[in-house]
Amino acid sequence: MVQVKLAKSGLEIYETKDTNIEQTSKNDEKEGFVLHNGQITEIAYYDNILQNSFEQDYEDISSNGSIDFPNVNEQRFFKGKKVCLKKAWKNEDKNIKWEDLNTVLLGFITEQKYSTDNIELKISGMSKLLDQEKEFTFKKTKRSKIIKRIIESSGLKCKINTKGLKDDSIDYTNVSSTSSSTTGGQGEDIDAKVKEIIGNETDDYKKMVLIHEWLRKNNKYSSYKCSKKDSASAALKSLHNNCADTSLLSCAMYRSAGLESQVVHGPNHFWTIITINGKEYESDATSRQRKINQVWKGLKYSKKCGDKPSC
Repeated sequence: MVQVKLAKSGLEIYETKDTNIEQTSKNDEKEGFVLHNGQITEIAYYDNILQNSFEQDYEDISSNGSIDFPNVNEQRFFKGKKVCLKKAWKNEDKNIKWEDLNTVLLGFITEQKYSTDNIELKISGMSKLLDQEKEFTFKKTKRSKIIKRIIESSGLKCKINTKGLKDDSIDYTNVSSTSSSTTGGQGEDIDAKVKEIIGNETDDYKKMVLIHEWLRKNNKYSSYKCSKKDSASAALKSLHNNCADTSLLSCAMYRSAGLESQVVHGPNHFWTIITINGKEYESDATSRQRKINQVWKGLKYSKKCGDKPSC
């Protein structure tokens, strides 16, 4: 640590309207705090610092520092508050203005200690933002917008210049930082047919409808029996299927599109349910007349069978 005493120094305290707050337990005095890193609505200046210290490599966002100064409003100083330590580097300049001061450390208050005469603060640099868990869910979005969103989530401003570069759109419909859903994996013929059906569609509900519409128009119904086909590929090749084989095929196709799906059984009938954002949709493609959520005789399922029908 380097001890520094200069003719002019100060601290900016940011009053913010928070847009990305990390909430932690209020009862946890050691670790619990809220990072205030939203839109700045007010800046208060304090230039009566008694002493301060900070890491020599102060431009590193992982820097730490401490300051000590008297006569403050305690309501403005608490864990998680965004602050900026500033200093003047020319001792001989007595007329230096606040706005001319150089930024030494931008970060958050991580510890505070009050006494009758003064307050002592410890500051952690912007790397404190990296401790937060971030989740990004994109649909079909341009690369530049994705990059900008990620950078801005760390409290930084940026302008992305894509001149001369390919700023194409990426399908992130089923991707987030905490989980991912895969597409394909149901066999080359199933995956190829599903890709042909849904094309570049990225909305899960629309993908489900496209697959269901293709099935009910192209799959011919055969009478009720337990499954005759040994695989979804066999059912796709035939397209002349009973309800068990139809559910086997439809479940595989929905899963190939990255949708959560399983076969269900009700009285004398099999069909498929698809779950999107926690909501279940029913697909019974044994008739050309049945749209999504229309099941033969209005049946309700009594058993979930996984990815294969079981009698």
